[in-house]
Amino acid sequence: MSGRKTYERFDAIVMNLATKTILIWDSESEPPKDIFVVNWRGNSNSDNVYSITKTIEDNSDSLREQYLRHIYDIGNVKVNNKSLIEHLEIERGFSLWWMSLLAEKNYLKSKSIFNCIRLLALRGLFLKFKPKSILLVSADSILPVAIHSLCDSLNISFSLNKKDITSQKWSLKKIRKKIPVLLKAPMFLIYYTFKRWPLRRIKSNYWFSGKNSIFIFSYFIHLNKESCSKGNFFSHQWETLPKLLLSKGINVNWIHHFLFSPVVPNTSTGIKWIKSFNKESNNQGFHQFLDSFLSFKIIIIVLIRWFKCVYISGSINKKLNRQLIKYPIKYLWPFLKEDWKRSIYGDVVMENLIWLSLFDKAIGSIPNQKIGLYLCENQGWERAFIHYWKKYKHGELIAVPHSVIRYWDLRYFNDPKVWISNHTLAQPLPNKIALNGESAWSTYKNANQPMDRMVKVEALRYINIFNKKGKRKKSITKNLLILGDYDREMTARGLHLINSIDKSIILKYKIFFKSHPATPITIEPYNNLEINIINGSLSEILTNMDIVVSTSSTASVIEPFLVGLPTVVIVDYDNLNTSPLRGESKVNFVRSFGDVQKIFKNINFKNDSYKSNNYFWINKELPRWKKILKLNTD
Repeated sequence: MSGRKTYERFDAIVMNLATKTILIWDSESEPPKDIFVVNWRGNSNSDNVYSITKTIEDNSDSLREQYLRHIYDIGNVKVNNKSLIEHLEIERGFSLWWMSLLAEKNYLKSKSIFNCIRLLALRGLFLKFKPKSILLVSADSILPVAIHSLCDSLNISFSLNKKDITSQKWSLKKIRKKIPVLLKAPMFLIYYTFKRWPLRRIKSNYWFSGKNSIFIFSYFIHLNKESCSKGNFFSHQWETLPKLLLSKGINVNWIHHFLFSPVVPNTSTGIKWIKSFNKESNNQGFHQFLDSFLSFKIIIIVLIRWFKCVYISGSINKKLNRQLIKYPIKYLWPFLKEDWKRSIYGDVVMENLIWLSLFDKAIGSIPNQKIGLYLCENQGWERAFIHYWKKYKHGELIAVPHSVIRYWDLRYFNDPKVWISNHTLAQPLPNKIALNGESAWSTYKNANQPMDRMVKVEALRYINIFNKKGKRKKSITKNLLILGDYDREMTARGLHLINSIDKSIILKYKIFFKSHPATPITIEPYNNLEINIINGSLSEILTNMDIVVSTSSTASVIEPFLVGLPTVVIVDYDNLNTSPLRGESKVNFVRSFGDVQKIFKNINFKNDSYKSNNYFWINKELPRWKKILKLNTD
């Protein structure tokens, strides 16, 4: 049945229901067939079942715009004649609101985002079908509160059939969830300090100054192990740009976010490498870790500010809940409430306060820089960095998203009012955002972001993507590469799905697994799979692969797709498609065991490379970067 005919059938079912009742089905079991059902999970429609996920995708532009507007509105909710943004002014000119989970809009950190978008889509269905009553079947504790609030706002009767919750075994993860939010904050401070205190051993601050210096803030990850272990800094996120700067007589000041990874498994390795780079700083730049500025004084400042946040939360939380009743967005708050708690007095605000003090010390220590670059993922720490960059009167600041821009990665988008605000506590923003290809450019443009802030540059991370392209010799056994995700749960789901494939099919493949650099994962539970762990450069690994499988969140899937390998993307069964390849007809998107079984039975191994210019601007001479950085082109 075509989509249009299906929707017409839905309309007929609803209009013929005497009671005009809609059943909202939040269960993995099959819903009843004698009533109109909105399926809160899953992605399939039938004669009487309306998928909320499909509804979202059919109205994605509008729903994304609505969510961005509502987040902006929440920040401006007034309590005691002050907005939340103003209440969270932690120092002159900066509000912690901009580092909160709500303002960050990171679906990898907050499960509430997609639930809120579901609610917005559900409201659209209610306005369309105008039901008299809603029956919810769910074992969730938050969903009934949210939908009840939505029904109240539209004068719709609401009832709940609370589905029995099957008993589950206790786990360390479940125990951590039971710890009070307030207690998690000091626990996080202790953990953070213990893990990163050794990085203070890098004390030297031999920063370059003058017009021939430039500043780069980066992540200490995606490094070339062979090169770095020999004392030669090489980052795959920046590729040949540092070499270009050196050839033009430009010295680079680096500060890195230290991240644990298989390449840098401990702080001692990181310290050793940084010291070796700095021995030849004239040729490699001067390098420092942000955490090297950690001190007892900073810890005390962080604790004092945390107590201030606890006091603020105690003074406004009850009134905030009463105020939200007056706003049309009140039905979103049940899902956002936990993120708010963590962001105002929990572990999130503790980490943000640490970053604030570290950036204050770090950015204040470097001589004036005429230009700065930073790897941009629009995470909370970036707002602190931008604030102090401008506070200490450094020059132009350019944000550099190093990968693709996903449609549903809401970190990268803001309500238009954010971009034009002149408020003293407005969101800290870079001067320019350097976009690396047509895909990123069109994604920003279609999201109504201000294109006058955007500049075009070559895609550094993918500059050598076609260097090692080649065809493997034909073989009966095919090489299958599984790419790990930053999110452990997503990786586990992907492995579980592949593990469920019939042995007669999967035995035709030799299976390799590459972890996400920041999230190594064990493969012991997947006893149906004989998996070979593989590390190293993805571009080199791909030359020996026949097919690649990844989850929807990881950006690494873009490389095998562009070089023409058959690509299978596993999308979470009851979630949105967050893949950077969303909408690509040549990609095999799967959500269920049946989908993946079918794909592997009929996979096409024809090598068909994609035109890179449809995604990235690639020119090894880096003419766009030279223009942006005002480098001589002779």
